[in-house]
Amino acid sequence: MALLATLGVWQLQRLDERRARNDLFAERAAQPAEPVDALIDVDDPEGPVDELRFRTVTATGTYADGATTAVRTTQDGASGGWVFSTLATGDGESVVVLRGFTALADDGSVP
Repeated sequence: MALLATLGVWQLQRLDERRARNDLFAERAAQPAEPVDALIDVDDPEGPVDELRFRTVTATGTYADGATTAVRTTQDGASGGWVFSTLATGDGESVVVLRGFTALADDGSVP
């Protein structure tokens, strides 16, 4: 019984954590998009990463050839992957862009 009670409390803690994360996501997603270089100082490696989590930003540049990675996962029951690419923004700077989710190709690869 003690184990079941402990697991029940753990489940409620996880629910609270998920709700807090969902609230943070909704709050940050509602903020207007800003240029990435206005929010991040590349000379400050200890910059405000946590304050920028889930923010929508804008960037202009060129996607680097061969610098795309896919992380295999599922979304709404569909197998596929999140696609990340490196965007060269100029002056030797670049950002990693989450380009979205894509379903698996017929051969099982992530396009």
